[in-house]
Amino acid sequence: MLSLAVLVGFVKRKRVLKNMKKIPGLICLVVGGLLIYWGYNMSQSASGQFNNLVHGSPGNKPLLCYIGGAILVLAGLGQVAWKGK
Repeated sequence: MLSLAVLVGFVKRKRVLKNMKKIPGLICLVVGGLLIYWGYNMSQSASGQFNNLVHGSPGNKPLLCYIGGAILVLAGLGQVAWKGK
């Protein structure tokens, strides 16, 4: 039979592992937020404003940062909110 100490240790380990599964989601949230912020800064810079004036759009780099950041934020939210096994 399992002793009580072994059983309590198993339960604690399972909680720690469940919380550690959320770390990649938190990293995705942070990196995605930084990408969105970086894309906003690129679109508001002098060269971004000039590109917007000439071409009518902020350019490819800020747009890719927005899209990549949004995907990472959604993936991070899904990972953090998902209650898996």
